Amino acid sequence: MEALRALVSPVEFSRLALASKAQLAAELSARFPGPLYGRYYDAYELLEVYGAQVARQRRYDAIVQLDPSFTAQARAAGGKDFSEYVALTDEAARSIG
Repeated sequence: MEALRALVSPVEFSRLALASKAQLAAELSARFPGPLYGRYYDAYELLEVYGAQVARQRRYDAIVQLDPSFTAQARAAGGKDFSEYVALTDEAARSIG
């Protein structure tokens, strides 16, 4: 959802964040036809999808959200890394090496 917040205006983000699941599904279907948006679990998931769709439309290859609490010390202590990577293109999903 942070991708959406970064890619749209604060007014637009507030409007979308207050929308119901049905309203978001209808708007996504109109703006980005194809996927069956009604199959998503809730409005939060649809906001994540909306952010991904806007990012893809603006030619981003991926969405990366790093976990700021996952430091070298946290890794050494066996901590969990909650960073996220969402590939938006086939190229962004290829392994390196």
